[in-house]
Amino acid sequence: MNGLFILRLFIIIGSIFPLWPESSGLLDERIRMKVENLTEQPLLEGELTIYAVPAVQDVYLKHDFAPFWTDRRRVNELVRLIEHSDEEGFVPNDYHLLAIQSLRYKRNIEDRANLDILLTDAFLLYSTHLLSGKTLQKPADPAWHVDRSENNPAHYLFELSDRNLSSVYDELAPKTSSYEGLKVQLKQYRAIAKQGGWDSIAAGELLKPGMTDPRLAAIRNRLIVTGDLTGPEPENPEFYDENLMEAVIHYQERQGLEALGNIGPQTIAMLNVPVEDRIKQIEVNLERIRWLPRNFPSYFLLVNIADFTLTVHDSLRVQSSHKVIVGRSYRQTPMFHSTLRYMVLNPTWTIPPNILKYDVLPDVRKDSTYLEERGIRVYNRDGEALSPKKIDWQSSEVMGYTFRQDPGPKNALGVVKFMLPNQFNVYLHDTPSKNLFQRIERTYSSGCIRVERPLELVVYLLKADPGWDLTKIRKVIASGKTVTVFITRQPEVYLLYLTAWADEDGQLQFRNDIYNRDEPIYIELLAAPSYVNN
Repeated sequence: MNGLFILRLFIIIGSIFPLWPESSGLLDERIRMKVENLTEQPLLEGELTIYAVPAVQDVYLKHDFAPFWTDRRRVNELVRLIEHSDEEGFVPNDYHLLAIQSLRYKRNIEDRANLDILLTDAFLLYSTHLLSGKTLQKPADPAWHVDRSENNPAHYLFELSDRNLSSVYDELAPKTSSYEGLKVQLKQYRAIAKQGGWDSIAAGELLKPGMTDPRLAAIRNRLIVTGDLTGPEPENPEFYDENLMEAVIHYQERQGLEALGNIGPQTIAMLNVPVEDRIKQIEVNLERIRWLPRNFPSYFLLVNIADFTLTVHDSLRVQSSHKVIVGRSYRQTPMFHSTLRYMVLNPTWTIPPNILKYDVLPDVRKDSTYLEERGIRVYNRDGEALSPKKIDWQSSEVMGYTFRQDPGPKNALGVVKFMLPNQFNVYLHDTPSKNLFQRIERTYSSGCIRVERPLELVVYLLKADPGWDLTKIRKVIASGKTVTVFITRQPEVYLLYLTAWADEDGQLQFRNDIYNRDEPIYIELLAAPSYVNN
């Protein structure tokens, strides 16, 4: 037998049989000493960082410091999973990949102890990142207040002999079609990047179907790369034909643009976003989805702030979709989870202090009729109504008054508000400014969510409440009286911020990062890994 054959035979046998004989007292003792020393310094051999120190110490203590990774097949399986962790938007070497590969065939006692501890740390770290995200939510995005999946996957370590590791990781990763779709798109966009990405398209006049322009050839090539344009090669690639128009409309829909087929500055700007930036956007939103609870209820409302939409989800289907208006860049709508408890028809509006200070009072000081024209009454601290004409509007005392707008067509909340208790005093409501729903980017509120077609939403929410139909709702509204309506079947409400996702058809959707929240998350993703369940 030659040496090469013997080496191959050794590797094959090593991949089938245990990594080493069953745990010996000497190996257990070396693991114990190393694990205990992690309290003083989270390092092995002075250079290998252990990230999940409390969890590593806990699992080894419960395991009497015996090794977990005595089966070569289990080690190989974990290494393969780590090697493919980039498909989730992670960095494989965050999970000790290089160190594990250098130690996996060594047999001296020190290396065996180090390898076992590194494998355990890698397993705990990768499992937790899949389950809850790699980054800590608050440093990455202080405006995010949705509770994530909190679960410690350490118990899986004690089931290694009975479980397939791939099935464990499938169980831990998000199960949404959007997450899986983003993973598929991440692979495709990385392939595009390896091919050199796409060329920039020059600015110029508005392009419409039927026109001829040299830029249209470049636009064709750009849309072919991302799969928006298919079909035969045209005789004149610089002519704006119907096939190209359909591709442009498809692309514009995926970007949340006005999808008319005309190619103007906004469409050109989107086309020119580098593929590397799109890859970052996908990775950031994979992380956001990992922050979310693993199981959504069967009935809930979802507001995607970056998409300016509210969708009603019931019985695993989207029942309706509504455009929404969200907070301005300096009054950003926060992200949180609550439950819709009740609605108020013909609501009054008590003006919040910030809006009073920065919006209302400056206008009142310019125009003495401002309050009367809008049906706003003023009350002192004792609840007594005050005449606007007798108030010293330059006095600091006015900030202590209550300003309340009567129900009616001019009321800022429109004819209904939807109440979901939360610490931010944010709610959903109608608006008299219906024209704003025609805008593409709708950042015009002071933080609350204005909803298009609110009565349609009211009717759906009251489906389980006998006697409430559109006729009765309109009758109450016409009366002008303020009426509180409690909801029998109360949906949970999620206010989220997703700038990339895969829709129900698997189409990749991108939206502008209106609040500049993506970059801090991406920076955190690049940072050293952290263990969030310690």
